This record gives sequence, C-alpha cells and structure tokens, in this order.
Amino acid sequence: MSSQFKMNVEDIFLVGGKTVFAGDLETPSKNIMVTPCKVFVDGTDIAQILIEGEVLGVGGHRDLWTKSKVQLDRETVRMHKVQLISV
Repeated sequence: MSSQFKMNVEDIFLVGGKTVFAGDLETPSKNIMVTPCKVFVDGTDIAQILIEGEVLGVGGHRDLWTKSKVQLDRETVRMHKVQLISV
C-alpha cells in the first residue's frame, strides 16, 4: 500500500548506495512505505522514482530514501524549488 505525501526537498545526499532526501514532509501517514513519486524542479516534472522508505533525520525531520537513479545534486536542490509528490 502506497502512502500519500508531498516533500519540499531541502537537501540531498548519498548513504551506502541510497539517495536520501531531507526536507519538510507533508503527509497524514505515520510511516512512508514503498511509494512511487514524481520529482519536480521549479514546478516541472523531471522524473518518476520509487521511494523505498523513510528514516528519522536530524532534528526530527522525516527523510525519504531511494535506490532509483536520481539526476539531482545539492546545488540544484539549494538553488531551485525541488519537490517529491507521491503518485
């Protein structure tokens, strides 16, 4: 069962072959499970990836992770509005 969410991505980093998205997560779900989502940069749909779970981040943030190939870097995330929206 997929979870409905929207994340305003504030940071992106790699951990052991996984891409982790950190930011403000809007969702009624208590736990994000495996869920397809679209990646938007400045409102433009650039990709669809599979979110494979979440981890508790620094300061209580709920970070999401994927093993999908992601064509984003920290500079893009910091200079543009990047969002993940479940489909």
